[in-house]
Amino acid sequence: MNIKNRYILFPLTAAGISFAIFVFAGIFVALAVEPQYLFLLPLLLPTAIFLLIALAKHRRAIRDSTAMVATFILLLLLIPAWFFYSLYLMMIQSTKLTDDVRYYTRAFDSIDYRDEIGRVFPEEIPEDAEDVEFTYIPGFLQGGEELRLSYKTDSIDEWANRLSSSVEWSGSVGEYEKLTGSSLFTADADDRMYLLFNEGCNHGKQCYATIDESLSRVSFYYCHW
Repeated sequence: MNIKNRYILFPLTAAGISFAIFVFAGIFVALAVEPQYLFLLPLLLPTAIFLLIALAKHRRAIRDSTAMVATFILLLLLIPAWFFYSLYLMMIQSTKLTDDVRYYTRAFDSIDYRDEIGRVFPEEIPEDAEDVEFTYIPGFLQGGEELRLSYKTDSIDEWANRLSSSVEWSGSVGEYEKLTGSSLFTADADDRMYLLFNEGCNHGKQCYATIDESLSRVSFYYCHW
């Protein structure tokens, strides 16, 4: 191929730009808690089309003007398409609710206050955990970030001792509800509660753990709004 041929170079350059957009989008998706790689596939299509145009021109299957015009028109159509699809991809990844326990560590590591909530939350799901329930909702625009983890364990006493020495306040859920006038829908009134922090009103953050001794279940909750 004569790379100096501008009629071939133009679609090749467009293919390079298209592939670069795919790579940058791939990096963004890969950094998400639960990457949605299938949404990247449409971004490969323009690269393939530009390469086909360059190949067709190299084999003289199309005229010079056809290669130039086709590439130019496709670029004009793709510029707004790339922009809006990038916004769509960002919204999909930034609002994806994750409940697959395989992504718990990634969710924990993505939180800005992970050093603080690490006094309550485990960095990894313990090996002895059973009946694990996990939910992570990323913060997006004005939406709050939320992390929940709950599981049954034989180490209830160990968790109670650890939490008692790490939090600002501990007592029953019922006592907390009477003190604050709020209700915790994630726990029963008799459960033991360990409050790490509860700050702010319109904008704030909250983190606590609860223990249900009757079920041998420990639960963790964090929200930043």
